[in-house]
Amino acid sequence: MKLDMVTVLVVNNRLKEIQNVMMQTLYRTGYSVILRESKDGSAGITDKDGNFLNAVAIGILHAPAYKSCIKAIQCAWSSEEIQAGDMFIFNDPYTTGCFHTPDIGLVAPIFYKDELIAFATSVSHKPDIGGIVPGSMSANARSLFHEGIIIPPVKLYERGRLNESMMRLIMRNSRTSYLLGGDIRGQAGCVRQGTQMLEQLCDEYGVEVVLGSFDELINITERRMRAELEALPDGETEVERYLDDDGVDFTQPVKIHLRLKKSGDRICFDFSGSAPQTIGPVNAGPSIVESMIVMTLVGFIDPDIEINQGVMKVVDLILPEGSVINPTFPAPHGTYAPTGRMVRHCIIAGLSELFPEKGIAEPGGGTGALTFGYHQSKSGQSKVQYEITWPALGANAGADGANLIGTILNWASVAPIEILETEYPVRLREFSVRQNSGGTGKRRGGLAYVREYEVLEDCSFTARVSGIKFAAQGIQEGKGPQPCRLILNPGTSNERELPSLISLDLHAGDIIRHELSGGGGYGNPLERNRDAVVKDVQDGYISEESARRDYGLDEMLLKKRVSKR
Repeated sequence: MKLDMVTVLVVNNRLKEIQNVMMQTLYRTGYSVILRESKDGSAGITDKDGNFLNAVAIGILHAPAYKSCIKAIQCAWSSEEIQAGDMFIFNDPYTTGCFHTPDIGLVAPIFYKDELIAFATSVSHKPDIGGIVPGSMSANARSLFHEGIIIPPVKLYERGRLNESMMRLIMRNSRTSYLLGGDIRGQAGCVRQGTQMLEQLCDEYGVEVVLGSFDELINITERRMRAELEALPDGETEVERYLDDDGVDFTQPVKIHLRLKKSGDRICFDFSGSAPQTIGPVNAGPSIVESMIVMTLVGFIDPDIEINQGVMKVVDLILPEGSVINPTFPAPHGTYAPTGRMVRHCIIAGLSELFPEKGIAEPGGGTGALTFGYHQSKSGQSKVQYEITWPALGANAGADGANLIGTILNWASVAPIEILETEYPVRLREFSVRQNSGGTGKRRGGLAYVREYEVLEDCSFTARVSGIKFAAQGIQEGKGPQPCRLILNPGTSNERELPSLISLDLHAGDIIRHELSGGGGYGNPLERNRDAVVKDVQDGYISEESARRDYGLDEMLLKKRVSKR
């Protein structure tokens, strides 16, 4: 069937509309703070083979994982057993591609006149699904079995009817069962809504046009990627970056090594030199590596290219089994985000070396999460405060790095102070830009933040962050930023510097201070515009000392200009 481009683009925009409605439904019906406020969840439509069709609409991070999720369903259930009204639930990182066990997925087949045409999907992080600590993600996890209930693909709904026994089983494994049940039902609602809207689109345009547009969108992206790669010079490079440690051996950094080769209209990402899988929970699966490749490669090649499964059609990916980014069961997965960040740093650095005119500095450190588990909150129930931590972006030839923005979960946000203090026994003592946290350069790296918590009740605490030992790197003579810091009871006789991966008990009145690291700088700092340096001082982004030391600003000129504010 021959399709005109106007129709394909109209279908594509309608598909974006469907997915955006699904996403907003997910957030507005979610019960937990991590879903409704921080938006750690996604929803969207794939074709019948699980190919994602528009990653920007559904969140780039989760999109590549959907193919693995749907493949797992099709392996576990025959085509005759997959029926209209069914909805599958799962979270097993090894069989479904979910990043870690708190990421619970729901998938529903979409039928049109008895023909399977697509899937409606959703993945969202849950505040607690069991495991050895509140929040499920312990720094002391040594096995996937330590990280909560493991769910292979099973039917939560069968022909539209909820399996109450399965729901009760899953909820019983959570310390926050009320929130877990509410979030799952919110996911089910958004998936059901996506199913109905795609059926309506097929009624309007015809199923052949809709499915043909799906195929053409993927083909268009593949063709554009091949053409852009073909126009770039061939080349090969190797880079490596390091995680602080695996939470077990604090003296041993964990290596991520990339051999990157661009040849003709293809590009190969070979991670064979990376560290073996770890005892501690910093392992990450292939899905997160694919996500890092997709979001970074398109950003380098041409950000206007539609991000869908067509991107991976020009990629060769080598991930040796048994490595930290392709572990074997049952190695723990809980702290995948810092590992994913290091994968992305390698990709950014490698692409910047191959194509220096497109180069960007690395994003900041601190990516991950902090978890406070309150055993007996004001409500009489246990509560889990799970917070995503996001630093900043690196600079490029045309602009400073963006401040206080996510580097992986691109659409999510940090939970508001007002919500945290309302929901949990905690006081936020500070939430501010961390001065001098961006790498210096002609273009300054993005600035990260400081967040300081005072717990008002005894609780357990888990940090799963990064960048305390290894900060981002600048490029083209730009400098890297200062590393992260995680401090227990700062400014007291009990002050203690904490590692990036730790679980411990806190007492009422204890304080946790998290100072994140900003993005790398681009270009020689001495070439930075003098007015831009002065404005950074006026805004509190950098200190006067940094203006003099790092940017060479004259003492008299600095004082004269700053005093004019």
